Amino acid sequence: MTLRRESAVHVPEDVDPVKYAPLLCAGVTVFNGIRQLSVRAGELVAIQGIGGLSHLALDYAAELGYRVAILSRGKEKEPFALQLGAAKYIDTTDSDGTTELQAMGGAAFIVTTAPTPEALTSLTKGQKTSHSWR
Repeated sequence: MTLRRESAVHVPEDVDPVKYAPLLCAGVTVFNGIRQLSVRAGELVAIQGIGGLSHLALDYAAELGYRVAILSRGKEKEPFALQLGAAKYIDTTDSDGTTELQAMGGAAFIVTTAPTPEALTSLTKGQKTSHSWR
């Protein structure tokens, strides 16, 4: 197999590649998406769900200094989301969560991995109405 040098990552021999694989695939996917937006630390970021890609997005966004709101179904996920660094958990069992996001000033960006256009379309109503991109 031939790879371009910038596409390969060295994994030290003393680490288990199975444990690090999520960071090198899903982790890079959400990290690069977040990093490319040039949003200032302290701004509100909304993340749909708490699992898989969104779990990593929460970790990264919290570490980068964003206020993170998680939108997910059911109260049972709230303690875990808050433990991971979410500032707010929005239970979307009875609403789409956009009213709560707007009450918080609107999200600078929203991370979603939902496979349906309907889910994405409703979430955009939770974004800031204006944003100055640099």
